[in-house]
Amino acid sequence: MGKHSKLMCMTALMATMLALNGCGKEDKDNIASDLETIGVKTETDSNAESGSIPGHVDYVVEGFDGTSAITVSAEVDDKGAATATVYNVVRKEVDEEFLKQLADGLFDGEYAYIKPYMHCSLDELELEKQEYDKMYNEATGEDGQKYVSYVVDRYYSKLEELIDNYQNADTSPVEHKGLLYHQDGWSSDNEAVFTETLPFLESGCKIVAVDYSRIRGEMDNHTYELDYEKYYLDYDNLERIWQHRYDPSRLIIRRMDTPYIVKEIVDMDEGSNSNQCDYDTALKQAQDVMEDIGLQNYKVVNTEQLYVTASAGSKSNVLNGYEIWFSNVPDGIELCQFYDEPAVEVTELVRFRGSHVRAYGSEHDDEWGYAAGQPYVRITVTDAGVQDIDIGDVYSEPVPSEKKVELLSFENVNEKAKQQMGEWSSDFNINKIELRYMYISYDDINYSLVPVWSYYSTELAVVKNSIQVNALDGEKVEFCENILKFGFPLIW
Repeated sequence: MGKHSKLMCMTALMATMLALNGCGKEDKDNIASDLETIGVKTETDSNAESGSIPGHVDYVVEGFDGTSAITVSAEVDDKGAATATVYNVVRKEVDEEFLKQLADGLFDGEYAYIKPYMHCSLDELELEKQEYDKMYNEATGEDGQKYVSYVVDRYYSKLEELIDNYQNADTSPVEHKGLLYHQDGWSSDNEAVFTETLPFLESGCKIVAVDYSRIRGEMDNHTYELDYEKYYLDYDNLERIWQHRYDPSRLIIRRMDTPYIVKEIVDMDEGSNSNQCDYDTALKQAQDVMEDIGLQNYKVVNTEQLYVTASAGSKSNVLNGYEIWFSNVPDGIELCQFYDEPAVEVTELVRFRGSHVRAYGSEHDDEWGYAAGQPYVRITVTDAGVQDIDIGDVYSEPVPSEKKVELLSFENVNEKAKQQMGEWSSDFNINKIELRYMYISYDDINYSLVPVWSYYSTELAVVKNSIQVNALDGEKVEFCENILKFGFPLIW
């Protein structure tokens, strides 16, 4: 779309900026090029050939409580087993350069960096409130109702509270500029604000630093905001309750003057003829966004439909729009599918699908497991245009490893899967087994895309993807708890 943008500094909202500290990680060979260093052992076995993998398996595994059972009567999809490989990738850190790439690509003309409200003077807060007054005034429908994102209401009410109580407010004007603010250290008072949305803090894990960026601009004559936050955690004092390390972050671009709230997400075959949004138009808009932000090499991996309602509070839901998922995968392979809840009402447009996974190599010694986020861009589009752009981890283009990869025999994989099933204590049916791929890391430095056998049920109404076995060494690959943040508390 060929957009050219420049950074516009909001009056009195920019000056000096604390430099973002480097991660201090040493360079290492990618794990895919030296599998022994991560404890992955490959096995040469004729049973790894596609032809010797059964097309169907039937068995029952008793749960660890002695009363439950996992019943497996599953079709086996071994597509790609004969040519399976490991791909080298490099994880992209979100830095000021990347944020500028996004903002320059997305926004028409000038855009503004917004300071955290806790760093603003009273004059700055009042200028910010004027921006929201403008949004409200321009978002008035013919019926007199205000059609804006729920985020606008949240920020506006907080602005009013801070302004009304400024003398007693916990604000300390700080000048900084650029597109990324970094703060080392975090007080116990601040941590209390996060407990509700970041539950791992209750486990004794402390925030030691924070990255923040909030950028506002125009796209197709509508107001959007890019929000980014990352929390660097001190895991040394945590009693390994979850046994994984991952500094949680989130990057999302929201339309602030949207006329809709998404209420439900449903499959493509539900009432598709009645969708008020044309799919081809929505797909073209989403693909244009991907090109604008420089991720045009991503492919569409999933599409669902949206039920929306007017953001003014209408209780009437209509089928209008699509949720389109893009991911970075080589031709001819598929990622493991990430399922969470089925189509349910959502008051906030957030649906991470088990997007963080941890893997244990065969030399794992029960120390920390490092989580890896899966690459995706999730774009929602209605007949009013693009609603939200949710960006997961970003990786370089996958490059096939030069090292020959042999899969563990399916017989051995199946035995490893049974061991995992024996750890369950509830009845469960598995009717599908697939060879797919996941992005993983064993050290939080190197990342790879590796083949994984996925055992799951297509019958359940809740979490479907249940057992994952590394196809290289038979070790467990599992989804971590989703770390979601609502409202970006650093703003205030």
